[in-house]
Amino acid sequence: MSSLSMIMMYTMVGSIEDAHSLATKVIETKLAACVNILPAHQSMYFEEGAIKCTSEVGLFIKVLEDNYEFTYEAIKSWHPYQVPAILSWPVEANQAYSIWAYQQTQAIV
Repeated sequence: MSSLSMIMMYTMVGSIEDAHSLATKVIETKLAACVNILPAHQSMYFEEGAIKCTSEVGLFIKVLEDNYEFTYEAIKSWHPYQVPAILSWPVEANQAYSIWAYQQTQAIV
């Protein structure tokens, strides 16, 4: 068994449909064990000389550390934004969850 260390990834998309599409891809390809989709929330940022406020849907993507690089590259390529924010940090998970996550991300032979 490889490492059970986990990484939490966070990104935002513009709609619930885009969130479901991205979540489905990372789960179907077994890059992530689970994706939590957060309800629409407001994002504020500076662009084109003005402060913008848009509605976005957040995704918390739980991945094993061993899968992180592949998952990052996949999310970047599948993401609907030209310049997506993909934030990541190591997390501690209980052993039972880590084992479950490992089992969910193993290829079916």
